[in-house]
Amino acid sequence: METNEIVKGNTLIAKFLGVSEKVVIKYNKDPEIWSCNVKYHLSWEWLMPVVEKIESMGFDVLIKGISCNVCRILEDNDPIISWVCGNRLDKIGLVYKTVIEFIKWHNKNNT
Repeated sequence: METNEIVKGNTLIAKFLGVSEKVVIKYNKDPEIWSCNVKYHLSWEWLMPVVEKIESMGFDVLIKGISCNVCRILEDNDPIISWVCGNRLDKIGLVYKTVIEFIKWHNKNNT
């Protein structure tokens, strides 16, 4: 992923988690600092709280092999978001991209 894509994704996640807008604006003035210090795209310790928040909102995040789906709990399990990557070694990238797509979907459908 390019730095700009990482900054946009990490900014979206930070806002979803309720990180102060002042902090987001401060770091976005220097994308290199933002992409080096905010690690949703690199660290399970950073990314799993995002997955947990999504699940606390009534969704399942299903990670299996090279796919990741977000479905409503107790419904027909048709995925709201479905992402597949061909690289089993990039599971964190797979989940990262899936939660970004979920947040975009959520922001569009719940504003």
